[in-house]
Amino acid sequence: MVCKAFEVSRSSYYDYRRRRSVVDAKRVVLRADVNRIFRKSRSSAGSRMITTMLNDEGVVIGRFKFAAS
Repeated sequence: MVCKAFEVSRSSYYDYRRRRSVVDAKRVVLRADVNRIFRKSRSSAGSRMITTMLNDEGVVIGRFKFAAS
């Protein structure tokens, strides 16, 4: 009934649910690194500074990529 109301096929809904429950290990590691650096800066570093610090540690990532994680 909900799928019909939003004009979404049932298969799309179940595919979305399946993808949402899969854990992306790379994203979890990235989030932990970002949180570590943010705490290290005493919660003052912004996206540019965190990106620079990650790049200095050898993690190549753009500022908008980590902001989405």
